[in-house]
Amino acid sequence: MPKIQILDQDIANKIAAGEVVERPGSVIKELVENAIDAEATSITVEIRNGGVTYMRVTDNGCGMKKEDARCCFMRHATSKISNIADLYAISTLGFRGEALAAISAVSKIELITAPEGEEGTKLILEGGKELSCDDTGAPKGTTIIVRDLFYNTPARMKFLKSDRSESGYVAALMERLALSHPEISIRFIQDGKNIISTNGNGKLLDVIYSLWGKELTKGMLQADTEMQQIRVYGYVGEPTLTKPNRNYQLCYINGRLVRSQTVFAAIDQAYRNNLFHGRHAVCILKINLPYGLVDVNVHPNKMEVKFSNEKLIFEAVYYAIKNALNKQTLLKKDEPIKLDQNRVEPKKALQNKKDPFQAVTILQKPKPLIENIENEEIKIQPQAEPKPLEKISVTEKKADKAEEEDYFVSIPKKSAFTLTSKKTLHEESAPAPMQETLVEIKKEIPYRYIGEIFKTYILIESDDQLYLVDKHAAHERMIFEGLLKERGSQKISAQAFLVPEQIMLSPEELSYAEQHIAEFMEIGFEISTFGAKEILLRSRPVCLTNEGAADAFCEILNNWMHGGKINATERENTALKTVACKAAIKAGNLNDTKELRALVTKLIEDDEVHQCPHGRPVMIAYDKKTIEKAFKRI
Repeated sequence: MPKIQILDQDIANKIAAGEVVERPGSVIKELVENAIDAEATSITVEIRNGGVTYMRVTDNGCGMKKEDARCCFMRHATSKISNIADLYAISTLGFRGEALAAISAVSKIELITAPEGEEGTKLILEGGKELSCDDTGAPKGTTIIVRDLFYNTPARMKFLKSDRSESGYVAALMERLALSHPEISIRFIQDGKNIISTNGNGKLLDVIYSLWGKELTKGMLQADTEMQQIRVYGYVGEPTLTKPNRNYQLCYINGRLVRSQTVFAAIDQAYRNNLFHGRHAVCILKINLPYGLVDVNVHPNKMEVKFSNEKLIFEAVYYAIKNALNKQTLLKKDEPIKLDQNRVEPKKALQNKKDPFQAVTILQKPKPLIENIENEEIKIQPQAEPKPLEKISVTEKKADKAEEEDYFVSIPKKSAFTLTSKKTLHEESAPAPMQETLVEIKKEIPYRYIGEIFKTYILIESDDQLYLVDKHAAHERMIFEGLLKERGSQKISAQAFLVPEQIMLSPEELSYAEQHIAEFMEIGFEISTFGAKEILLRSRPVCLTNEGAADAFCEILNNWMHGGKINATERENTALKTVACKAAIKAGNLNDTKELRALVTKLIEDDEVHQCPHGRPVMIAYDKKTIEKAFKRI
């Protein structure tokens, strides 16, 4: 066994830096949080080259005296806790005393600081070692300049992304910090360009407008609910205001930006049945609670927290969102669901089925909203995906027509018909369920168009078979096949906008879009940057409408960003599926009979259309014999 030895302080600091300093954004986060703890009302952040070569954070906070300035870069040096009891009631954003030591260990630092009315201090460090410490004139507050991050740990440099990507991470961080403290004027400068500027007037909605724009802001509803020492307030989006990911779901616990699965679960539950699959609500929620009810000391980056009562947090967030949504005029306020004093349980359902939410009345001490949840932790289980249908290949060919071309569709294993008579239920066994089989349709055999049901499925009768066609899935597949054939020989045909459409993106999205302009062009989307936060969409694939182009582009962008490491061909294939889905006729919409008849004709003639691009069946069939068995005719 190797001999145990005490690590050198320099090595120990670099190891700590690996836990705290992942990228330039990690440095900015720690420095800005220190400025907030110093009671600054104005903070300016500037970066160059993604922050790798230069970062500067200036604040007008309380500043430091010379002895404190020299001490703050020592490991475990902190002004925010003094005894073990303080760890169980953390009220500041920083407290470990590791951040400055870790940052200085892997960079070159210049610190200028001064308390109000006193002489300032200029301190220079390199690789964690103090080079000089001099008196200097300086205004109240602190300025820290960080240069050449990871200059002495080159192995860490290879894990950094491009300057543009790293700049995007910092910009996204500054947005979230600005939203957490609307009372602080925050300015962010990137390579000489002013990206973010808030006025510090304390109005959260003004910050949302400044960062996310008018269109998103007008869809936000104010939320504010307090129960059992927990206050949840902020803004939540209307159900029509959604995003393809959780980037616009922000949660702050006592002013600290955190990621909490409990909060995410409560948001999803509050919007349940009111969002399209794969879409996420927009929320900015601030949760204030006694410091002793939350543990922020569970991870070095302080993004993870643990609550002493997960269930109570879940209920508080759920009710805050529900109350905000219930204020909409969509609800019948004269028929609220009342809550029992001793139990949170609906007593009367809303009569109007069109109402998308249930009105609730919040009592002072409600009981659990969801049964069978342990006090210690809410366990969120992912929804199980439906099992795919088994493929059983059975072909019933007539001898005299064997030479004709085949078209196969799937039949579900279970019957769509239910026998309800008491005699059948108690005295007779139900008919055997239909077996999934591959049924051939001969192109030459005539079919009869019956109509459409549920504004989604087309009914066809042909050769003792009843066929149900999913109009969206069928049309989507046809468009997708057309795009694949077109892409095989050229770029996707595009239609230019008469007036380019402006699209506001998050900093990460903007950075990614700029890096993949050429790939977007290949599939019909011509884009160009417009200002610090927007792009101009100049063209779209011909099959898309102007109205659906921006939504398709944003969904493709999100899929590419979060699809993991995939090659260009896979990215393109994913994009074409999205274009086809957005361009296809929609379930739930009324379509002209001629249009549906033409779709059916093309479907039967096209041997490639078996499933939609995402794998769902295009058509299912019920044979006459099975239907007659269900009705006891045979």
